[in-house]
Amino acid sequence: MSKHNYPTVLVHGLLGIDEGPYNYINLVYRYFGGFRGDLTKAMRARGYEFYDPGLGPFTPVWDRVCDLYAYLVGGTVDYGKAHSERYGHARYGRTYEGVLKDWGTPGDHEKINILGYSFGGPTVNLLNGLLMHGSEEERAVTPEDELSPLFTGGKGDLLHCVCTLDGTNNGTKAIDFLGRKTVDLFQMALNGLIISVGDTAFIKVLDFKMDQLGLHNDPDHLGGKLRLPKEKHAENLKNVKSDENMFWQMGTEYATHLAEKYYDVNPSTYYLCYRSVRTHEDKNKNYKPNVNMNPMMVPTGAMLGVYAPEPNDGIVHLEGQSAPLNLPCAGDFRVADETKPGIWYHMPIIDGDHLTWCGMFINKRAYQNRFQAIIDLCNDLD
Repeated sequence: MSKHNYPTVLVHGLLGIDEGPYNYINLVYRYFGGFRGDLTKAMRARGYEFYDPGLGPFTPVWDRVCDLYAYLVGGTVDYGKAHSERYGHARYGRTYEGVLKDWGTPGDHEKINILGYSFGGPTVNLLNGLLMHGSEEERAVTPEDELSPLFTGGKGDLLHCVCTLDGTNNGTKAIDFLGRKTVDLFQMALNGLIISVGDTAFIKVLDFKMDQLGLHNDPDHLGGKLRLPKEKHAENLKNVKSDENMFWQMGTEYATHLAEKYYDVNPSTYYLCYRSVRTHEDKNKNYKPNVNMNPMMVPTGAMLGVYAPEPNDGIVHLEGQSAPLNLPCAGDFRVADETKPGIWYHMPIIDGDHLTWCGMFINKRAYQNRFQAIIDLCNDLD
């Protein structure tokens, strides 16, 4: 029996599509669980309060955090006056009922455990920083009665345990290898695609959750016709060459900026870092994919193993997955009774590739047991 029974929130990374009123693709395939099951349902069936919010498959990190906060506590998403004006998008987004409206009250909902997979790593780290300190930029330009509670600070104790799962905490050098021009091209093509289908029922099949950027309509207000990207050319260009380019945000340069500006550790919160490796060193001191690496990860794993010759999971090099480099880290994890809050710990390295966390090529029960073990460990920390 664990010491606590706090809810667990699992934050997805790139291409995340789970939990929401639409995203009908979930009827066929789940981001966490694949074709063989729904991790959220499995964890709930085992007695855990478990949430898997859909934050958009390509949404920038700041917007993801604002969406996540509204999803948890309820209300209309506020992206912040300063932020929305700087990047030229709507200040307010969708309205959520709130799955944890009583978050922070004594009892099981006093705190939560939050897990960030892949790009979910920066998401939970930024959430942690904003809960602790808020945003000075938003406070400076926003009347007090309009300011979102997310930006006021003083809420670091709401998080019991922060875990990253192959998180891009320090970025991935795969983005560095591609370079900014290539990344901008990716974002431009993606924006064009979203604009093209953004007024059709496709948005209900795969909800991009980038309507605040003007790229598509809210799924509740669709006109039903395809449109050419040039019809919304200004919106197509908005986030491409700015810091709001999600692909760029996964690289090491932006990760460093994010960490230096926002990341911190709360003295009463536990921090655990899970990392995976499925490569081996060759005679040239490069790292090659193991034979059991997911075939989809082999090209990037091989490229990364030469460009950044250190172990990787097929997408993120080991240092990129590790605890944020600017924060205190005690190294390897100790037994629960010796683990202290306010310090990052590295869990034992897992034999897996980046998509192992999504349930690909892993036994269904073993996959579910892995997450159960993480939740139990988090709730067993004082």
